[in-house]
Formats: sequence, structure tokens, C-alpha cells
Amino acid sequence: MIHVDSALWLLMEKDPTLNPYAGEIRMHLDRYNDRRWHLAGNGSLSDFANGHRYFGFHRTETGWVFRVFHLL
Repeated sequence: MIHVDSALWLLMEKDPTLNPYAGEIRMHLDRYNDRRWHLAGNGSLSDFANGHRYFGFHRTETGWVFRVFHLL
């Protein structure tokens, strides 16, 4: 997760010309955090992206297995 206040402060410190857009930037950082939470929860985005290795149809030594991911 991105710590929005810290990220926004660092960004504004590096480039003060962005100050008028601080509200928009905050909105985008909040949306990123929200979407990341919906996708990965407490896990990493890498774990989410590699979910296809566990979920779906997979051949095993004893046959086939099918796993489904349920969002809350």
C-alpha cells in the first residue's frame, strides 16, 4: 500500500509546480490503494498476478483439479 500523505508530501517537495493538482493526485493514489486492496488484499500484487499457477484447471498425477478464486 502507498502511504498517501507521505507520497504526496514527497512529490510536492520534489516538484512544487504540482501543488495545484494535489487533490487529483491524492484521488489517484487513493484509487490505486483501493484497487490494490481489492485485487491482492494483504498479499502482494505479484502473488495475485501468479494466481493462474494455482487457480483454474491443472493436471495432477491423479487426474485434474479445478480451483476457483472467490472475491468477498
